[in-house]
Amino acid sequence: MAPVEAGNIGSRRARWRAVGASTSRRLPFGALALLLGCETVSLRPAPSEPTEPAAPVATETAAPATPPPGRVTALAVGPRSNCAILDEHELWCWGSGDDGLLGPHPGPGPVRLLTAEGLSAVSVGGASLCFVASGEVQCLGRPQAPPDLFTGYRHPGEARTAPEPVRGIDGVRAVAVGGEATCLLRDSGSVHCLGSPSAGGGPGASTRRTGAAIVQEARSLTASGAHACASTGDGSVWCWGSGHAGQLPGTEVRHSVEAVLLPGLADVRQVAAAPDGSLGCALAGRGSLTCWGAAGDVWRRRGAMLGEGLVQVPEVGEPIRRVRVGALEILTVAESGAVYRIAVTAPEQDPEGSTTTPLRARLERPRRLALPPAVDVGVGVAHRCALGTDRNVRCWGHRIGGRLGDGDSSDPRPVPAEEAVLVEFTEETAG
Repeated sequence: MAPVEAGNIGSRRARWRAVGASTSRRLPFGALALLLGCETVSLRPAPSEPTEPAAPVATETAAPATPPPGRVTALAVGPRSNCAILDEHELWCWGSGDDGLLGPHPGPGPVRLLTAEGLSAVSVGGASLCFVASGEVQCLGRPQAPPDLFTGYRHPGEARTAPEPVRGIDGVRAVAVGGEATCLLRDSGSVHCLGSPSAGGGPGASTRRTGAAIVQEARSLTASGAHACASTGDGSVWCWGSGHAGQLPGTEVRHSVEAVLLPGLADVRQVAAAPDGSLGCALAGRGSLTCWGAAGDVWRRRGAMLGEGLVQVPEVGEPIRRVRVGALEILTVAESGAVYRIAVTAPEQDPEGSTTTPLRARLERPRRLALPPAVDVGVGVAHRCALGTDRNVRCWGHRIGGRLGDGDSSDPRPVPAEEAVLVEFTEETAG
């Protein structure tokens, strides 16, 4: 998941219309400012987890043909599907069409899902996606929220193939879809969550969204499979949900439906969490990066704790302005636009072995990827995407379910970053 930051959003009601695959209208080209993701955090390293000095290795890059400038203003990468906003009024998605993630389209796309006025933010989860248009939130798929929060009642397990507005809440500028809840960041800075009680939503969601908020004065928001975090204007970090895999470091809390202050963090401007895991990171104002939690899948004994608390990430050698997190990797975007990957090695546990001594994950040295300059990145399951300064999207990794955006899901070979697929949003790909 990746949430995006949005500028000022008007209060006018959003209007959308689904666009059929056979639409032949030519797409307008415009020039709009890029919108970036909305996850930030800054953490202090744990003394118990020393790290080696970083020595990023620059990767030589071939000089590919330069594509024309794109029109993408925001990017969201989910576990199985991805979405991009074009010129603040078109929403295109690609990847798996299961659970209604591509609306009525079976996939893999890219498909132009809809047009709407004031599209500013989008977030993709494992079974649902939500977007912000003119300050209002609409969702499709299988949203993690009580069905009575939507304008049209649906059975909780029924997939919505057409977007439905969330009732009673407006003035939203960012959304984060997690595994158990969907959280919203309003223009006022208040954070509200809808969905499972374990992640701050559930039966009390109606009260939370119209009454008391989980966090006030937030400026960054992120959600993972079982917890969520927000950074506030004073640079502190608050998290809620599950803490069983170290998601609430520095506390004795194992689970909380209320926000818990994470000690040891200051001057945080972005928080990020793995949409399909338990790893979280915080980016400080000075560009330093701190992470916590577990890498891999600790519940199936295929993961390991990162440390006892906060762990300092090896420096990449230049200031960082953006961070995104996966279950086993961290992607950062430097001020220069360079993209770095920090692999997280999680030793697999012996199913017959002892659990008295927890295994520790290891942060590898940062490696610069052979990608054009970027402004944002995203990590899915076995794939990644980057939004370039040229407003084009490029994806690499495994083609499972068409996640790379080229319509191909048959080739089992992973695509390296230096051969990243340029995602094309054209009438020819819309079907």
